[in-house]
Amino acid sequence: MLDTVVVRKGYLYLLKNLILGGYKIGITTAPKSRFKQLSVGTKADLIGYWEHDAYRELEKYFHKLYAEYRVPQSEWFDLSQEHIQSVIDVMYTAGVTQYLDPAFTPQFTTDRPAVITAGQSDDSLSRWNYFGLLFILCTISYLIGASIS
Repeated sequence: MLDTVVVRKGYLYLLKNLILGGYKIGITTAPKSRFKQLSVGTKADLIGYWEHDAYRELEKYFHKLYAEYRVPQSEWFDLSQEHIQSVIDVMYTAGVTQYLDPAFTPQFTTDRPAVITAGQSDDSLSRWNYFGLLFILCTISYLIGASIS
């Protein structure tokens, strides 16, 4: 008989504090109640949230990536618009978008060269390195989950 692995649906979210202006990158399994706890709509704006099986790993990844921007003794970050757009770009391609503020919808363009030759650099493609990392994290999570069962 085959054992089944139960994967709990989880979400990674991005909020902006309307009072102090910081950003929160968090996770939840119950978005509606979590957003109510965080006073979304009155004290915070929801920028977006995404469903992903590796939501915990993604949160750890972003927290480590932006550790130098963390507000001391809190779970909030002083992020730039470029940081915010980077989180959105990664999650837009890696997760299932449940909500995204239209002002932050990624603008993918086709003005990049179709082929990058050896030694040629294109900084606009660097965000895809995040996707590769996320793919590896998801694969590792899957393998760990499969080996437990």
